[in-house]
Amino acid sequence: MQKITFLLKSTIQGKNSLVNKILEFINVKRLFKEGAAKKVAILFLMLSCSTALKLDAQTMYITSNTTWSTPQVINNLDVEINSGVTLTIINTTVKLDSNKRIIIRPGAKLIVNGGILRNNNSICWNGIIVCGNSNQPQLPQYQGYLELNGATIENAFNAAWVGYYGTGGIVYATNTTFKNLVNSICFDSYQNMNIINGVLVESDNVSYFKLCNFIWDNTSPFTVPTNSNYQFVDLNDVKGIKLYGCTFTNNRTNPNENRGIGIASKSSSFYVGEHCSSGLYNIGDCSCAIGTTRSSFQGLYQAIYVTNGGTKNFVVNRSNFWNNECAIYANAVDNLEITENEIGLVPSATGIYTNACSGYKIEGNNIYSKGTSTGIYIENSGTAMNKIYRNKRTNGRSWG
Repeated sequence: MQKITFLLKSTIQGKNSLVNKILEFINVKRLFKEGAAKKVAILFLMLSCSTALKLDAQTMYITSNTTWSTPQVINNLDVEINSGVTLTIINTTVKLDSNKRIIIRPGAKLIVNGGILRNNNSICWNGIIVCGNSNQPQLPQYQGYLELNGATIENAFNAAWVGYYGTGGIVYATNTTFKNLVNSICFDSYQNMNIINGVLVESDNVSYFKLCNFIWDNTSPFTVPTNSNYQFVDLNDVKGIKLYGCTFTNNRTNPNENRGIGIASKSSSFYVGEHCSSGLYNIGDCSCAIGTTRSSFQGLYQAIYVTNGGTKNFVVNRSNFWNNECAIYANAVDNLEITENEIGLVPSATGIYTNACSGYKIEGNNIYSKGTSTGIYIENSGTAMNKIYRNKRTNGRSWG
């Protein structure tokens, strides 16, 4: 009986009068008599069907500030960091079983400095859930907070799902490798609302990625169906995500697999560009004077895929695109900017494609091709000022 009570208590998050009554019923009625199995099954069915309750796997709760600096193997448990608590992982490896996850509650922090998070067996683990609060600004005391410095996250379904339980959450990632993940980063809908000069306005999302490497290769524990559009970064109704000097590479060699998407964006705005380690910029063209690392996309089906942006525009500047079937695809996006990029095309590929876009600026891009390919393809332009200027095409079919 004590085992039954413990199991229910350990799998139900939060308190609920119905739960308390059920637990009281178990203790009082002593269900170890005839019919116990049937009655317990009915109780579990009641719990699983109640929208007021949540039944989860057994969980390791981090209830006070904790540091892991030696290897950790978390067997058959989720790890949940309570609000107001920080879990720090320093230069060590943490392994989780298949389908298990790390949950960062609003107001909690996970900081990984040089650590590795990976699977404990041949099957993917579930990754990190960054919880948020849609009714609060994007500050650490209100949102789940994930900070990655020189870290590696590999062999998971998602490295980080931001805003999974209630929208929001914060991610700061620098020099971090995201390797062999079905989807590396997923941002769910969130508006960072702040009062500025007495007016409620939406500010940019504070999350960023600097000098990060997103990789798929043949050591992955999962196989990819031919019709699967998996992606490294998935943006859904967010504003102002920033990626500086990041690489997105598919090195898998199976010719029957879909090559995947680097950044998939729906109703979102974002910036992709170079990282300037010196912080020194040339006055004339604002280019980085010293220590430039360009963002790079290689071997993908679509490097950047953007739909339904509307007034949430995107900027891709001073980045490299090599051997992708399509470098940049944009549908129904206003005021986008694609400038000063290097784009190398495989046969039959497309460099830049836009449809139903308006107010765009496509300027100063160098496009190189092998065989027959399309440099820039424009359809159904809007009535705002559109600019295609100083783009250079080498070794391929001409375009206007």
